[in-house]
This record gives sequence, C-alpha cells and structure tokens, in this order.
Amino acid sequence: MPNDGRCPSTKPLTTMKTFVFEVDNTEYQAENYVKGIFINPVLPDNFWTEPMENRTPEHMRHWENMPFILSDNDFYKVYCLDGGAWDRPSLIGGFDSQDRAIDFIIETYRTSLPRSINPAK
Repeated sequence: MPNDGRCPSTKPLTTMKTFVFEVDNTEYQAENYVKGIFINPVLPDNFWTEPMENRTPEHMRHWENMPFILSDNDFYKVYCLDGGAWDRPSLIGGFDSQDRAIDFIIETYRTSLPRSINPAK
C-alpha cells in the first residue's frame, strides 16, 4: 500500500474539496464529505504504515474510530483506524454502492459521527 497518504485506488483522480475541522482549523481534502464521512480522502503521510503508538495526539483525534470510504471501480471499501492493525486502518467492509457503505458506517459507528467539519470557504 502507498505510504504517501494517497488512497490505494485505481480510480482516476476527481476534483477534490477542502474541509476544515472546526475545533482546530485543520484542513483535509476529499472527494466529498457525506453525513460525517469522508469519501476518498487524501490521507496524511504514512497513514498506511505508521505504527499507532507513533501517531500524534492530533492525528488520533482526527482519525481514530472515524471510518472513511475509498471507492474503486464502483466498489466502496470502508476503512477505520480502530486499532485492529498496529500500523494501518482496518478494512471494515466492502459494498456495491456508496449509500450502502454510508448506511453501514452510520449504523456501526453512530456514536462517533458526525465530526465538526465544514467545507472550506
């Protein structure tokens, strides 16, 4: 898997939007942000390889137990940095539609969502 923060996808790059965490004004880019869930986010450097204990408190505040969706050829994978792996997010499930992936995340992680994020102006 890539260690540069880009999603492991063969999907062509689309227009990315910028979203801002209200609490500390950290900006993230993603294809979209739907119901508290990033769709195809640009992930921080070393997101797929950094041991959990080496991640900063800020990084963990933004990503721990916050599932996101990566799409690849009309298949939607749900990942979550939940401690299931020592150095990367866990693959939680795969779905044939974005709506099904979102519904699964809302049902499974309802206590974690939504994050205080707004589109950048």
